[in-house]
This record gives sequence, structure tokens and C-alpha cells, in this order.
Amino acid sequence: MIGIETAGKGLDVGAKTEGMHGDLAPVLWCGWPDWADDELRALIEALGVEPGTREAQDLCLEYVAQDAKLTADVYSAILDRRYVW
Repeated sequence: MIGIETAGKGLDVGAKTEGMHGDLAPVLWCGWPDWADDELRALIEALGVEPGTREAQDLCLEYVAQDAKLTADVYSAILDRRYVW
């Protein structure tokens, strides 16, 4: 079994949003008060947005949309080619 990122790269149809992963979506959307200050600073530096802000929510929506598009592209490529690699 492989992940959508690996399949997307293998089929040359795309990749996930760089630096993002699903665990960060709720943090970006509404912030995360349990995170230590240094963890939040590292996240802000890595992604360029502060959790809970409109900019962070926009990044979260972009991530979700890209994930859906990648999934659809992988599905279409598999149907066209009838293989993954």
C-alpha cells in the first residue's frame, strides 16, 4: 500500500502542499493553545502564517483543495494507465 503523495509523484501528476500535513489543519484553522511557544514559533516560521488567522485558514483551505485535486488526478491517471508505476 502506498500513500497519495507517493502515487502522485510516481504517476507524475503532482504532490501535496509542501510543508503541510493533515495534523496541522486544525491547528491552522483555530490555533492550538496547548503548543509550546517554541513549537508555535517554528510553525509560524515554516509556514509563514500564524495559526487561527485568516491567512492560516486560507492556507488550510488551499491544502485541502490540493489534496482533493491530487486524489482526483491520481485516480484519473490510474484509470488511464491501468497501473500505478
